[in-house]
Amino acid sequence: ACHNSCDQDAGLCDLGEDYAIATARTEPSSFEIRCLAEDQRGQIWIGTKHGLNRYDGHEYYQYHNNQDSLSLPDNQVYSLMCDSRGRLWVGTVDGIAYYTEQDNFHRVPINDRPTSIGFQLVESPDSCILANLSNEVAVYDEEADRFHLVMNSGDHIESAIKHNIQSIRKEVESYIGES
Repeated sequence: ACHNSCDQDAGLCDLGEDYAIATARTEPSSFEIRCLAEDQRGQIWIGTKHGLNRYDGHEYYQYHNNQDSLSLPDNQVYSLMCDSRGRLWVGTVDGIAYYTEQDNFHRVPINDRPTSIGFQLVESPDSCILANLSNEVAVYDEEADRFHLVMNSGDHIESAIKHNIQSIRKEVESYIGES
């Protein structure tokens, strides 16, 4: 839904500027689907190699990077996640953003880096937004409105993975022992 005006015939949402944020189509921007998410309104978001799509049950609204700061960081979408506050987070090959009520995107910097691939986004039980950046992990700082690296060494990640595997193994062994 556009919050200002829509030309349903042309499929464009006009936000009073010289560009369209979303374009309505009968199919997604690509059938190479990488991720899916459902928002609080029941709309399905589809991340593809060629943009982000919002399906409302009738049409696909396509979102692309159009070299504007309010568009997606990149068209290659790797991850989607709806948080407990109702925000849709989008991880792309060129950074992370979240969808706003103004039908555009707010880009969130990662430690003053120009780009970072957002492979996976998750929310912890205590509402922290975490980003898997391949060989690094970052946490979102709401006050600073940016991601800060919390783990950036392969050794630390490898150690954490080994610890988690050992924990899982112990859980399985205790479950099997109780059966």
